[in-house]
Amino acid sequence: EIPVFVSNGGEKKSEEFSFTVRPSNLFTVPLALNSQHSTSYNPSIAVDTAGNIFIAYERFDDDSGAWFVSVLKSEDRGTEWSDPIDIFTADERIYNTDIACGPEGSLYVTFYNIRLYVSESGDSGETWSSPNILSADTPTPIESKIAVDSEGNINVVWILKNYSGDTSVYFQRSADGGVTFSDPVNISSESSNFSSVYELCMGVNDSGIYAGWTAWPLGGSRYSHVYFNYSTDSGQTWGMRDKYFGVCSASTVSAGEGSNVYFALANSYLPFQEQIAMYRSNDASGSWETRVSVTENSDDAFPVIRTDNVGNINIIFLRANEYYYVRSIDNGATWTVPAMFSNKISYRAWGKLIDMGLDAEGNMNIVSEYDNIGILYFSRSY
Repeated sequence: EIPVFVSNGGEKKSEEFSFTVRPSNLFTVPLALNSQHSTSYNPSIAVDTAGNIFIAYERFDDDSGAWFVSVLKSEDRGTEWSDPIDIFTADERIYNTDIACGPEGSLYVTFYNIRLYVSESGDSGETWSSPNILSADTPTPIESKIAVDSEGNINVVWILKNYSGDTSVYFQRSADGGVTFSDPVNISSESSNFSSVYELCMGVNDSGIYAGWTAWPLGGSRYSHVYFNYSTDSGQTWGMRDKYFGVCSASTVSAGEGSNVYFALANSYLPFQEQIAMYRSNDASGSWETRVSVTENSDDAFPVIRTDNVGNINIIFLRANEYYYVRSIDNGATWTVPAMFSNKISYRAWGKLIDMGLDAEGNMNIVSEYDNIGILYFSRSY
């Protein structure tokens, strides 16, 4: 702490007060959000303009044998959390929850249970609507991502593998708060060549809608590839072809201010090495600048990218069962040295079971499933 006072240049000065200086991007000790006897999966996090934090996840109740889509809420930056607010229940397994904040206290959650659903809250998560069905019954779980633009339009992308084995990426949009949605549009033009598609990501800004995914081409490669598509007319039309980013996986996108788009991925090199790389577009993904290497460690994988309201770029990623973060304050030209933030109370990682939301001050709010055994943890930078 540094003593500080205000002076007018003469004899008068204010009373002394303390100013605390901390190293940049310290993280709170991960906080367990549920007991070890409960089972929770696949958390997703969102932060509204007032700083309230929301986590949506899947929960299995041992006593009743039922599955739930549940939401946790914190109004004090993650110190205290509400009891789980259950917005959907079923006897069959629930998969792939995702949550997004809209204007004026609106929240939206997508999830899969035999079909794809979306549920809406207009009062900051206190009450929830009956889920709206977006898809017909499907043979395999649907992975989905949801994002709300500045005008309150709801955008959903989802992956479907049909009964014939074809795998495609679809887009739907609602301009009336989730009451009705447009018909599904296939945005993956090379879908007939995909044996599987996964690791979906989406971002929106005032210039466009952006989606990325990892896919295995049918009979054409031993390795996964990353693809990308975009729309600049509210999802009515999409790029003429999927943008191909090469032999890589686990892409993640963040839509910045104006027409800036940031696309990060685990860039693979033979034999099976990975590192985190990033591409940047300043024209709503019409063109991309040269690939930027963010990290150089061959163990780095599963990145999550978010940009704050002043243009700082934050990436968290998995390295050897621990999570690290890096930040760029100059549009990706230079990056901080990767720093571990998950090495407290044996906080270990397992795959891409982590999500990040930024608040208005640029602080990182992070939720992760602990070691794939159904315990959720929350940590926050300050």
